Amino acid sequence: MGSIQDLLQEVPLAAVLRERVALADQRYEAALRDVEQLKQKVEALEQENAKLRAQIPQTKDGAALSDDTNRVLVQLFKAARQEERDVGAMAVTLEMERGVLQYHLESPS
Repeated sequence: MGSIQDLLQEVPLAAVLRERVALADQRYEAALRDVEQLKQKVEALEQENAKLRAQIPQTKDGAALSDDTNRVLVQLFKAARQEERDVGAMAVTLEMERGVLQYHLESPS
């Protein structure tokens, strides 16, 4: 930034402007360091996520869970209160028959 500072020497209040430019440079450098640290953190979290995904048990025959079973599991995790995990409440929320919902709750896969 030599050319900017050369121009500032000819401007009144140049000392104040030089201080502000220096402060802006410091903040910019700090922001660059923060960005680099955050990139490293994201990379570490992505690696951890990949390791955790590898630990997810697969079913014996390689079949995935059914769409309805996935919906039931998601609802269980989304439910904030115990009452929302009740079979009746979940059946209404998921627009599913109670018996079908009960099957998905009890089914091993």
